[in-house]
Amino acid sequence: MARHVRILAGASILPVVRDEGIKLENVRIIVGAAGGPKWLILYHFDRYLAALIAHRRLGKESVPLHLIGSSIGAWRMAALCQKDPLRTIDEFFDAYMNQRYSLNPSVREITAEAVKILNRLLPQERAQDLFDNPQCRLSIITVRHRIIGLSDNTFPLTCAVAVIGLANFIKRSALKYFLKRVVFSDTRDSLPVDFSKDVLSTEIIPLSTVNVRKALLATGSIPLVMESIRDIPGAPPGVYRDGGLIDYHPDLSYKLDVSPEHGFVLYPHYTDRIIPGWFDKYRRRMPNISNMSRVLLICPTKTLVENLPGGKIPDRNDFYAFKGRDTERLLYWMKAVDAGKRMADEFFEAVESGKIREYVEPVNARQGG
Repeated sequence: MARHVRILAGASILPVVRDEGIKLENVRIIVGAAGGPKWLILYHFDRYLAALIAHRRLGKESVPLHLIGSSIGAWRMAALCQKDPLRTIDEFFDAYMNQRYSLNPSVREITAEAVKILNRLLPQERAQDLFDNPQCRLSIITVRHRIIGLSDNTFPLTCAVAVIGLANFIKRSALKYFLKRVVFSDTRDSLPVDFSKDVLSTEIIPLSTVNVRKALLATGSIPLVMESIRDIPGAPPGVYRDGGLIDYHPDLSYKLDVSPEHGFVLYPHYTDRIIPGWFDKYRRRMPNISNMSRVLLICPTKTLVENLPGGKIPDRNDFYAFKGRDTERLLYWMKAVDAGKRMADEFFEAVESGKIREYVEPVNARQGG
């Protein structure tokens, strides 16, 4: 029988999984990648996580559970951090599925639709829930522009994106001249990531009820698609956009102060490939394989994806492919959502039964990049 889930483990956690399986109480960090509609394949996986968090069965009650993400990954993590995570992930899913646009939507129209989704995901009156949560700690990755990319006008922004993309093609570290990683993080506990090992500098800003909604809008603000977010409270003045520009699939140096058998990073993903930054989609840049040491990466199998309509999971191009045919788009997307349930069911059954010891594979440079 064809399997639906792949389970890839980094070098430190691999022998533990092969010998003992995994204990979900040992999850210390959950990571959410950017990718727009690609997240729909993970919706049912997120529902499992939400139920586990609600019943205090994910991580240890006395130890903070850090949830970090960029773009849509940050929105997913924000849902999981709320008072009723299962209800919230369902509300988010419903709002996301019911996006509606005119035949030629403007940047303003797309931004307004994103605000509608945010209002379902995290209305201002529920913002305090994030900080009343005794266990979960949310971190949102954004970028702040330097020198160029400061305008939302099409021509100068197009030129800026081209320049930044060219710089990234030459060398990832060249991004530092144009973009700065800004992480809005719950300060009740330090985020267990060693940013000093990264080639790009990082600024940590305290996350609060005052800035969390703007931070979430910023991390989803795709250049030329949505309006930028300016002057976020508590952060330096400037123009903020999609965290995926630097951290498309966060490739970070996670630091855990316990042995591998007592702490690991859970990375639910829609592919076995880690693409460090958004511009790396167009080249085969490899992630830092040492960053994957404690990571358990969960993704669909090639067979599952090939059996989906069109042989792919949903993506942002579907908005153009199904322009004016929203009902068809939703039916198309639901095929991936249903397949994602099979993937999620298989993973959690493998954890419960111990079959994960047989399923697990090593992460390597090719799979990770």
